[in-house]
Amino acid sequence: MNFRVSGAATKVFLSAIALISSSLLAFPQKGVAQEPPQTIYWAGVAFVGSPAEVKQRSPFLSEIVEEQGISTLNQRAWSELEKIERKDIRFTRDLGSTESNNAIAMALALDFEQLNPYYIPALHSVCVAQAQVYAQILTFDMAQKKLLSAFPIVSKGVRDCEQDTDVLSKTKGRDWISDAFLGEGESLINEFPSAMKDLPLNRGWLANIQVGDIKLGSHAKDALVARGISERFYKRWLAAQVTSNMSAKAAIPVLPYSLGQAIGGAMPLRFSETSAFNINLPPADYVLDLTARGYVKKTTGETANTIDNTYIFGVGLSFKHPMLDEVYFEENLQFFEGRRENKADGIPPWESFERLTVTSLRQVFSQFSDPDQKWVKKYVNSLKKKKASWKSVRKSFQRVEKDIFSQIRGDLK
Repeated sequence: MNFRVSGAATKVFLSAIALISSSLLAFPQKGVAQEPPQTIYWAGVAFVGSPAEVKQRSPFLSEIVEEQGISTLNQRAWSELEKIERKDIRFTRDLGSTESNNAIAMALALDFEQLNPYYIPALHSVCVAQAQVYAQILTFDMAQKKLLSAFPIVSKGVRDCEQDTDVLSKTKGRDWISDAFLGEGESLINEFPSAMKDLPLNRGWLANIQVGDIKLGSHAKDALVARGISERFYKRWLAAQVTSNMSAKAAIPVLPYSLGQAIGGAMPLRFSETSAFNINLPPADYVLDLTARGYVKKTTGETANTIDNTYIFGVGLSFKHPMLDEVYFEENLQFFEGRRENKADGIPPWESFERLTVTSLRQVFSQFSDPDQKWVKKYVNSLKKKKASWKSVRKSFQRVEKDIFSQIRGDLK
């Protein structure tokens, strides 16, 4: 059976392409490297989730994609992809046989948009700290209908304000998301071909890892309620921070986070000349469970015009083997940042909590291969409270690199 990977009509695309479902697979499936140059077919842009989920998670992004037209977006991405010269991979949009061992396809799967505007009374303006678009670069074996790899990708963060209003206008919200998706510089559509220049696509991965359960402590729930953020959005956002940093720092693919679903499942895709069919998601060999224990703001001093606040974020990480019930790493960490702020600004605490979460998780995944003693003593609770020795905590960090990340990469001993 042959397929062409050019874009479908917009309405068909929005209603059918790239839906995530949840049927548990009985056996793990691993990608197998092939002799270079490997041909990879450009399947195009897709959304993750049902049409209803897409509009709920990405109201501006879905409108932008529908108005731009999926064919136009695919062509824009392809015009950059075809310029990439790699010795191990050849990108193409030519016809390919799904019965062939070489029928590998790639898609840019859009996950969700992040906006979270807040009002600053002193400026009479609505601002955003990080307007971003999150996505996954997915590769599939079309003959066996299985996922080979998933690499998270995120756009630049747009930081801006809409003046003379206390409610964000739809026009400005669209402009910010459009800039993050299609604008100049490090927008998602520009970051995608940049990532493809050296992304390790032509290799076999010996195991899979996925963010599993995400639990929220009472202080985390209180902060979300105060900011008007749903727990579902926060969990997806937190998983995106973890998967993007883990993938980048460990140089591994990470299975897409499936909120409220069993590990493993099926991903129906629709191309222009075929009906939807399932791409199997392999079950995870390793799982990282998260506990967002909470966010706290403490005032440490103030003057008539300024106030000194310390923002605190507590998170628990647990790397596990779900089938063997083996725990490789389980630690609680507490991060903090002091800020002197103008009282008149009235900036809500979440802007600082959000930034602290992003920077903290980026630091965490820099520690597993070679943990820094000063950093660990500062942020890891078991060592701060003298419940564990530096030697044991260091060994625990390094075990994640040795027994999980290295195993996924298939590093030579």
